[in-house]
Order: sequence, then C-alpha cells, then structure tokens
Amino acid sequence: MSNRLTRLEAQIEQLVEGTLSRLLAGRLQAREVAVRLARAMEDHALPGPGETRLAPSRYAVHLNPDDAAALQTTWPELTQSLTDELVIFARELDLTLIASPAVLIEADPAVELNGIRVEPAPAE
Repeated sequence: MSNRLTRLEAQIEQLVEGTLSRLLAGRLQAREVAVRLARAMEDHALPGPGETRLAPSRYAVHLNPDDAAALQTTWPELTQSLTDELVIFARELDLTLIASPAVLIEADPAVELNGIRVEPAPAE
C-alpha cells in the first residue's frame, strides 16, 4: 500500500507545483493538504463486503486561519479540487466510496501555522 501512496504523493506534487508553489513559498501548500487527505483515507478505511475496503466520504480539514485564508485566496477552487482528488485516491488505493466525497476546510485557531488536522467521518 505504501508504494501506491508514494506514487499518489508524487502525482499530487506534479499537479500543484509551479506558480502555486512559488506563490505560497514558505506557507502551507495545497499538495500537503492533499497528501494528508490521502493518508487519512487509507488509514480510516474499513473492511467492506467481500474483499472491498470502504473509505470515508466526508473530511473536515482543520487549518490555521492564516493558512486557510491564504490557500482559499490563492486557489478559490481548492475544496472542489481536493474533492476530485479523493475520487482518484480511492481508485488508486483500491478503496470504495459509499457516497460522493466532500471536503470542508475549517479555519481553526487551535491549529498551528502550517499545521493540518484531518478528521474523516466514518464510512457508512
């Protein structure tokens, strides 16, 4: 499984490198959030019928308010992009999604600058 996750991480890095990386130099980057989502998806998958593994479909991503504002200002479609990536992650990790995935970005002052806390809802 870790080989697949490593491949996903490389794909994510390629996806968001370039201009976005330069704009957010020294700040939290979207690829870091995407990687944490992929890890949370895999870590919280539950056994399903037969050989399937069920992945959570809902994720709350807690970010420092400054990071949340910077990411959403620089990349207004961040939430939709992360949601789309979850579908790819599930396919790459051989996980089943019961419902369309959803990501909620929450500004949380309890999270330190450049910190990320992902809370997946259990798969139904």
